[in-house]
Amino acid sequence: MTSYLLLILTSICWGSWANALNFTRKYKQNLFYLDFTIATLFFSIFIWLLSKNELSSLLSLKSGLPLLGGALFAIGNLLLVKSIDKYGFSLSFPSIIGGAVIIGGLLNFIKTPKNNPLLFFPGLALVLLAIIADSYLYKIGSKNSTQKSLLTGKSVVELFLGALFIGIFPLFWNYGAEVFEISELFLILLVGHSLGIILVAIFSNYLTYTDFKIYLKTMPLNHIISSAGAAIWVLGTYLNMTIGIKVGFGVSFVVGNIAPLFSALWGIFYWKEININKPNARLVFSLTALLFLIGLVFIGKS
Repeated sequence: MTSYLLLILTSICWGSWANALNFTRKYKQNLFYLDFTIATLFFSIFIWLLSKNELSSLLSLKSGLPLLGGALFAIGNLLLVKSIDKYGFSLSFPSIIGGAVIIGGLLNFIKTPKNNPLLFFPGLALVLLAIIADSYLYKIGSKNSTQKSLLTGKSVVELFLGALFIGIFPLFWNYGAEVFEISELFLILLVGHSLGIILVAIFSNYLTYTDFKIYLKTMPLNHIISSAGAAIWVLGTYLNMTIGIKVGFGVSFVVGNIAPLFSALWGIFYWKEININKPNARLVFSLTALLFLIGLVFIGKS
């Protein structure tokens, strides 16, 4: 029972860490993510040092796939933050993380088809319907009419790519868990995450020289808030990985991904992104939450 309560805590952490972006003061999302990357790497090194593991295992060829997984996750998470900056929590989290559950679930099923297809595929279908319902909620309830028009074909591609990169991440996570201690794997994944951000910065002009000048001059409070968001994410992720050893990574990943519901609650009730009192908005939100929860239960039970 304690393990499942802690898994719910991980989902709260995963659904809440990105609030730090909104709590910062006029801080560009790419600079926020730079702070996030530095802080998560620092925390992972700290956890690894506490575990007193040898460095040699981190430098082995076996760390290659987890490093790649961390880099791909970095791109997906970066697209999530970028989407939150444009569209808010109520659309971004359910679309990208819900999509990641579907993609990750399908890939895991293809790799090791242990799930009961009579529960597994209806569960994925329900999560997909929840994403569609959430997009409709955004359309009918968004308070910012200009934001509605921003949801273009390019935006849908960005949401899909975010879901794709986060969705394939569990394959690398599962492989690493068979080879490394959790503290080792956590550090490897976040080193890969940092390398992914460096590659993005080099090849896509994501971070410019001007950005770095602004970064160095920004108020300390922005760095503190961004690092606090990173600490919340690290807590949720490390707990999820640790508990996953006891209850199975499939269960821990599914329960952890209740996170979009918590993020949607933040977006709707705290940040007021959606006018829940508009016609049918409350009904559609309830339907979205119900579809998502039932879908995750089906996947978990399969």
